[in-house]
Amino acid sequence: DGGILWHGFVRDITEHRRLEQEREAALAKYRTLFESLPIGITVADRQGRILEANRVAGEILGVSSAEHRERSIAGSEWRVIRPDGSPMPPAEFASVRALAERRVVADVQMGVLKSPTETAWINVTAAPLDVADCGVVVTYSDISAQKRNEEALVAEATRRRILIEESKDGIVVINQEGGVFEANRRFEIGRAHV
Repeated sequence: DGGILWHGFVRDITEHRRLEQEREAALAKYRTLFESLPIGITVADRQGRILEANRVAGEILGVSSAEHRERSIAGSEWRVIRPDGSPMPPAEFASVRALAERRVVADVQMGVLKSPTETAWINVTAAPLDVADCGVVVTYSDISAQKRNEEALVAEATRRRILIEESKDGIVVINQEGGVFEANRRFEIGRAHV
């Protein structure tokens, strides 16, 4: 009869749009945290290949984001030492352990050799990341200044101890309670003859 037949359907996309907005908000939060926190962050896949590293990671380790993506968390290009200065094998890296053991590995101190004369001392925490294509997220803070301060304190204590022991005079150091904190051998010998 000449009428127009209209055929179609209407679909409510409210829920789909809400989920999309939540995903966009989560991604924005992730990007903000990844780029703004003053810690190094590295994300690797299940095989340990580095997917991304933030700007701070590059600054701490002296390795650009592009160079990070060419490496793996257990790669031979990482020259790592333990706090005592001995080589640290990849099996001891927090990142490798977290990926293999599927658990958080926290507060692992290590030195990453940036050059023959420069070491970046870091405190590392790594956690498995159960997200598509991801295996582990690694965070680390630069503790190089703390490490230098500790080494300076040890060196100063050693120098003081040598000076006290090598003195020709008897030396005693008394603590706040009036007890003997430290005494050299000459003082002990002199005290024994009194």
